[in-house]
Amino acid sequence: IPMRPRSRSLTVVIARVNQVLRGWGEYFRHGSSSRKFVTIDHYVHERQAIFDSIKHGRRGRNWQRHTNAWLERLGIYRLSRPTRPKTAHA
Repeated sequence: IPMRPRSRSLTVVIARVNQVLRGWGEYFRHGSSSRKFVTIDHYVHERQAIFDSIKHGRRGRNWQRHTNAWLERLGIYRLSRPTRPKTAHA
């Protein structure tokens, strides 16, 4: 029986989403996947905003509340995180 969004803890949902995202990132990191990773990050942000809106009895996505900073504070894993440039060894 699926649980309704109001009954799920946000930390439980984020932990599960992070687990899945890390798995996808590790599996697909060797291909040319950067554009798809950005698409998945946008989708996760949108779904998390909708989940939070439903949980708080609001309609829609409420984008003013759900900024990238909000998402970072929650600790959502980002597939399209910036990569550090590789250093040349002398």
